[in-house]
Amino acid sequence: YVLQNVGAIENRGWELEGTVRLPTWQLAGRDLGTLALGAALATTSSRVTRIARGYVGELRPGDRMLGVPARTASATIAWT
Repeated sequence: YVLQNVGAIENRGWELEGTVRLPTWQLAGRDLGTLALGAALATTSSRVTRIARGYVGELRPGDRMLGVPARTASATIAWT
């Protein structure tokens, strides 16, 4: 591998995240715990806009950058 300056890269995207905590559950007057649910979604567009002089790789203007995911998502569940 040879490190090279690709040129100009444009990065755009957004992220959405949310959490919901449900009321404490009880059984026969005893607290059983609280349930929390969470989720996140992110989108990214990372594209080559201009090629640097002397760049000899395969990327061309309009190509997506390698190693940058278009979408990522996660979910969490917590019981306390």
